Amino acid sequence: MSIEMLTGRDDFRHSFNDDMESFFYVVLYAAVRWLSHNHVEDLGDFMTYYFNEYRISCGKAKGGSRKAQNMISRTFVSEFEWNCAEFAEW
Repeated sequence: MSIEMLTGRDDFRHSFNDDMESFFYVVLYAAVRWLSHNHVEDLGDFMTYYFNEYRISCGKAKGGSRKAQNMISRTFVSEFEWNCAEFAEW
């Protein structure tokens, strides 16, 4: 899901940008799971913290803080070294 969808705001309006961002996460998820890279030891932690992280606030599930942080500074994905040259270039 896109960061905006995960904020839990009542005034959220779904957009094409949300779909494109969600598509990126699907590609990233598949790459992390099935392409060769340097994060073999801590892969479970990355998957949990990046894709599954959420909190309950005012009775609603909210998440996406690591996705938002990554969008600003590439904090998490910049640590990956991909063994697939085409994907690394993309």
